[in-house]
Amino acid sequence: MRKDSARVVNDRSNFSTIQQFTQEALQEMNDDRLEALKSMLRGKIFSLSKNQKNNPKAADELVSLQTEHSYVSRELEVRHNRKKMHEEYLQRTRRGKYSGRRGGRPRRD
Repeated sequence: MRKDSARVVNDRSNFSTIQQFTQEALQEMNDDRLEALKSMLRGKIFSLSKNQKNNPKAADELVSLQTEHSYVSRELEVRHNRKKMHEEYLQRTRRGKYSGRRGGRPRRD
């Protein structure tokens, strides 16, 4: 696991800055920011992979970007699964509540 909250990496091949975030920092980001970060990383990966032949140092940077992309993608996947499971839980508890089972009012026969 990464220890710093964010580490700045200079990408001299296209003069941009890439921040590597810790798991904790990714967990604190909202979904929109994570989606934007994932999209930005995907674009940089695509751009760098096209120019990799011209720049031998690009291979290391490409691996770094791919690693960061996988961390962000995994965080989004975990959130999606958690939301899905929570929605299923709510549906089960609502059905049980309205059908008279589990702690609801007894049915009249």
